[in-house]
Amino acid sequence: MEIKFPEVYRVSGRTTQTPNQPEKIIKSRRQQVHVEICDDLLLNEQFFQMLKSINASLFVIDGVYMSNCLAVLPYRLSTPFILMGSQNQPNLHRTPWLFSVFPHRGLAYSDRMSFLERFKNMMFLLSVYFRKPLGSPKRSIKEYAPEKPSISFDGLLRKADLHIIENDALLDYPLPGLPNVKYIGGIKTRPAKPLTGDLGRFANASKYGLVVVSFGSMITPLPDIHLKNLEQAFTKIPYDVIWKRTDTNSFTAPNVFTSKWLPQNDVLGHKKVKLFITHCGSGGQYDSLYHGVPMLGFPIWADQPFNGRRMQEKGYGISMDLHHYTADELVRNINKVIQNPKYKNNIQKASRILKSAREHPSVRAARYIDDVIKFGGGYLRSYCQDIPPYQYFMLDMFVVTLFALILGIFITVFILRKMLHIYYGKKTKED
Repeated sequence: MEIKFPEVYRVSGRTTQTPNQPEKIIKSRRQQVHVEICDDLLLNEQFFQMLKSINASLFVIDGVYMSNCLAVLPYRLSTPFILMGSQNQPNLHRTPWLFSVFPHRGLAYSDRMSFLERFKNMMFLLSVYFRKPLGSPKRSIKEYAPEKPSISFDGLLRKADLHIIENDALLDYPLPGLPNVKYIGGIKTRPAKPLTGDLGRFANASKYGLVVVSFGSMITPLPDIHLKNLEQAFTKIPYDVIWKRTDTNSFTAPNVFTSKWLPQNDVLGHKKVKLFITHCGSGGQYDSLYHGVPMLGFPIWADQPFNGRRMQEKGYGISMDLHHYTADELVRNINKVIQNPKYKNNIQKASRILKSAREHPSVRAARYIDDVIKFGGGYLRSYCQDIPPYQYFMLDMFVVTLFALILGIFITVFILRKMLHIYYGKKTKED
């Protein structure tokens, strides 16, 4: 079945992806794209009837804001669903969350925050609980599911039987979780296959080692000044470079292999790779962690600054500022990460830990999903996932306690004033 999307909302064009644009503009365009796609899918009766005919036992919905609106479909079909993806949303799964040590992914903070950072983190996270979730469709749920009881969008998402989150303490900070919150970072990691063709010959012939460069598929093209810095830096290092770049510039150098596409996992798994220069996408970071390759990060947007910070905090590499650096600074950091053994030792130890797990993350995720299909997820849910935010944060109890405290102070002051009045009244009569 073919679903048609509005041509005006293409997201692969240059205008929506240039890192020089303010993130607020990019975010606004992404949200505009999102609401149009949500309407196209959720109001498409033919698509709904096709899903209904499948008679699915469970829906697995990507919890990222671009697709979480699809949770309306299992709600309309009265079918259980699971939220799965890289986004960790404590406002939905309601795991008790200490604002002092668990930073929000929208802030590039570590778990060791200063007082001001803790305060900002607290205010940012608190606001998330009391506003509409990212990805909220422009219509009410009742308009999409007229035969079902009315419900808010965040109330709908909180009905998920399970939250499978692509995080792991090896790359992220240690995080808490309720019984229906499962962390399975590295779900797409796998052993590397041998490189073939020109790419394989270039990699195998490397004398001093390889530097792999990839900025993903979303951000194209990169700013000219950034490309110039990279080109200058790569001509000043002894290492060979495998660079995924999609622009049409005719840059060539004897130690640089360029391609519009790379088998990233297989390249990072090559025995001669010494460094991965990345935009700090979560998937690429897990590939690098799995193969024990230190990183040099250039975060661009979204959660990438957070990812760059956590990578640096873990001692797996260095995070740099895309808009403020020189070619010579890049050369120094390339040499530093490769030549300082602490980066390699740290990430290779983490790689061994990740590979030593009894189950691969994908197998573990499949087991969790299978359990929900067999037994349902109700026994894993906490009642705190169903109550409104004011009860979750005990605001009603704080208000009553504050009122009782103020009332107690008022009564105490009133009694003391009466006692003093009686005491001084008697003393006046005696005089």
